[in-house]
Amino acid sequence: MKRLKSLLFLFIGTFFFSTYISHAQRVDMATEVGFMSKSLSPKLEAEGSPYVNEEYLPVKVNGQDIIYSARYNAYNDEMEIKTAESENPIALDTKIDYTVTFINNNKVYRTLSYPNSRGQMLKGFLVKVYSTENYTLFMKENIKYQDKIKAKSSYQSDKPAKFVRDADVFYVQKNDGPVKIVPNKRKEIHEIFDTNQDKIKDFIKDSKTDSDDKNDLVKLLIFADTL
Repeated sequence: MKRLKSLLFLFIGTFFFSTYISHAQRVDMATEVGFMSKSLSPKLEAEGSPYVNEEYLPVKVNGQDIIYSARYNAYNDEMEIKTAESENPIALDTKIDYTVTFINNNKVYRTLSYPNSRGQMLKGFLVKVYSTENYTLFMKENIKYQDKIKAKSSYQSDKPAKFVRDADVFYVQKNDGPVKIVPNKRKEIHEIFDTNQDKIKDFIKDSKTDSDDKNDLVKLLIFADTL
């Protein structure tokens, strides 16, 4: 019995020590390259993928010359980073301001504070879509998780849990001001602008600006920038 207890304590001690070492290695690696990191979220077993792109691709972070590898988990809003020092990825802490540029396609992610559709303020990664002199259009990439659906009868099969790409949400920022969500309703889009709302409202009406069309919103910001 004593031997069993000793083995149990040895196992528990080894587990916590290895967990501590693994965490310490992540923290040390993150500190080495000047990142604030957090633990990766647990993986969910499901069809599909929580990643916008499964593959780790070369990136630069905050304009550094060093090239890392990264992929974006849109479901958990986590930017996973690998460095040359370690194959174990870390997740950038979204409380910190980061700019992550994917080198192959020049796709830029920034951590920003923004409201969701329910008006709750969050801070996370938005994609920089387009900039004029005074305005920037951002996009929130969304992937949702659908739970497993059990069969209603013996004639049906269970539907497995899966990740599904959801609609992107667009945001507008004027200079360094607050990030505002683009309303779904066309007649409300002009409300995100502080001035010249009547002229912008007419432009939206004449151009039939669609709130979920990236090209339409780019044209709108180019027009707003002339006012």
